Amino acid sequence: MPNKCLQGNALQHPLVPRSRCQARLTRDVKVNKYRGIEMPRTVKEIEQAVEQLTPDQLAEFRAWYEQFDAAAWDRQIEEDIVAGKLDALADAAIADHKAGRTKKL
Repeated sequence: MPNKCLQGNALQHPLVPRSRCQARLTRDVKVNKYRGIEMPRTVKEIEQAVEQLTPDQLAEFRAWYEQFDAAAWDRQIEEDIVAGKLDALADAAIADHKAGRTKKL
């Protein structure tokens, strides 16, 4: 299937959202842009960008990342629970408690 972004006026194709065309076109030239801002593409580039933040920007980034990371952790735990991956641990803990191998905190 031909790339609709590269046919005619790429950013005006009615079936391909403008941002998707921009992402494809910029990816082809190894530049990643979001809303006109060049974005880091590798972990090393992200590290270098973080190193250049002002103290206020770093504090803002830390607060955002803490929430981002906590939400990712919560999603993973919920997925693991639904998939039954924690059932054996829960069963072992309940068995230990019933056998008197636990103590009050």
